Amino acid sequence: MYIDPNHLRILAAIVDSGGLSEGAAALNKSQPSLSRTVAMLESRLGSRLFEKGIRPLRPTELCLSLAEQGRVIGQASEAARIAAELYSGGKAG
Repeated sequence: MYIDPNHLRILAAIVDSGGLSEGAAALNKSQPSLSRTVAMLESRLGSRLFEKGIRPLRPTELCLSLAEQGRVIGQASEAARIAAELYSGGKAG
């Protein structure tokens, strides 16, 4: 099953920030768009990503695993951005 890397980064932001609103602010996105993403992922996976009815949000084991992959993707993306800036700015290569 294909999972969009951006969705994994969204899960990481939600988990790391402690909630949907905080994750949305960290990503400069709206809270409803993150809620839709989480709902869509849960539907595709056939499993909950956050414990139902618990505040603050408590991620499931699956969510924590996917969020870790989202962090890896985010770190790789940032490293690629820095490399591209160095090469395009003439500071490397």
